[in-house]
Amino acid sequence: MTKFTATFSNGETVNRNSQHNYAFSWAVIRLSDGKIECFGFSADKANASKSAQSKMWSPISKKDKKNPALGKYHAFLAKDRGFASVSDMHAKWDADAAAHNAARKIEIVAIT
Repeated sequence: MTKFTATFSNGETVNRNSQHNYAFSWAVIRLSDGKIECFGFSADKANASKSAQSKMWSPISKKDKKNPALGKYHAFLAKDRGFASVSDMHAKWDADAAAHNAARKIEIVAIT
């Protein structure tokens, strides 16, 4: 087993013991207090970026917005929650997600 260590800009250090080879570590960091919400290790920078991005909040995908079965359910939710339309509810969800994600940053560091 090899011990991998990464230190981020906030000064926090994360470790992982593994038989796999890692070259990068990623973290999602809250801007308000500089704390790491989640982190991971990856063999290459592209996969590190994808992994980190998958941890950012997304209420609903573009594909799911077009799903007929979910459309019926979302119509029910929109009406139940007082929205004028499903698209208004989706816009609110997207705005909430954008605000949530704006308060976080993704950082990728090379493991030395």
